Amino acid sequence: MKRSTILSLSLSVLLLPVMVLAADNVSLAENVTLTVNGVNLIIYGHNAALNSITVAASTFDVIMDPSQELKVSSADKRTFDISGALGSTQTSTSCTSASNILTLTNPSGGVQVTLTIGPTSSTCSTGGGGGGGGGGGGGSGSAPSIPSQTNSSTPPSALPGLPAQPPVLAVSATPATPATPVLSSAASVSSVFSKPLKLGSNSSDVKRLQQLLNSDSETQIAASGAGSPGNETSYYGALTKKAVQKFQLKYKVVASASEAGYGNVGPKTRAKLAEVFSGAEPVVPSAPAQQTEEQKLMDQIKLLQEQVKALQAKL
Repeated sequence: MKRSTILSLSLSVLLLPVMVLAADNVSLAENVTLTVNGVNLIIYGHNAALNSITVAASTFDVIMDPSQELKVSSADKRTFDISGALGSTQTSTSCTSASNILTLTNPSGGVQVTLTIGPTSSTCSTGGGGGGGGGGGGGSGSAPSIPSQTNSSTPPSALPGLPAQPPVLAVSATPATPATPVLSSAASVSSVFSKPLKLGSNSSDVKRLQQLLNSDSETQIAASGAGSPGNETSYYGALTKKAVQKFQLKYKVVASASEAGYGNVGPKTRAKLAEVFSGAEPVVPSAPAQQTEEQKLMDQIKLLQEQVKALQAKL
């Protein structure tokens, strides 16, 4: 029978050289403060769920099963070193004026991972943050510094340091030639999707979606690492959602970031994906058509003015 350990600590945990909290499942009912390498780290109890945690002098090890999540905060704004094979585990950081928060999420379709985490001597910059995913091998390093996306419907208290929503792109009055996606890497990828996709989806359709979005530099998932061209994954994480939002704004699938369906691949987005990546040149709404109508109106006004002058000359 699967066991579950509930840890409820109201004060910090003073560490001996090694402390082990291990069971088939570990859940933290309240926040726990760990002192690692002289740095106080807070593990958020309402979000933490993991297989086991082993704390040493300068690092701590966690074993995470699929569908488990861990959130660690440093009030000193220390950055984190993460070593071990991430697999499909998603990582993100959020740097605020008060702390630096690291979030690790092992999706339901992932595999068990063992990671070693430790605070570094460096601090993050306020407003910074990043997100990333698994799919790579071993090694250590901080999470990629790519702005993360959060669900605006989540209570602010659960997500400190929310980044600002991306600005709504306005159509310029000056005609501009839209950037045409480079389809070399997506030419053999089907652009037809038969079902909706959203944050948390895990399927081969998500990988096709990432390949298509990566074929356009303006909607690229990431420049390097998981999700970047050639390193697409089957998990729809925060970076994939942000790339979909860029696609929707670019091709006017939504009018603004507040519109329903923003960041999800629904019927309108699937139709636009099929149109843009079907091999035909994509159509991006722009201002030239409006200017043509204005020019016609000006021509008619000039013609009327000339007719009035001619009538006045006859009087």
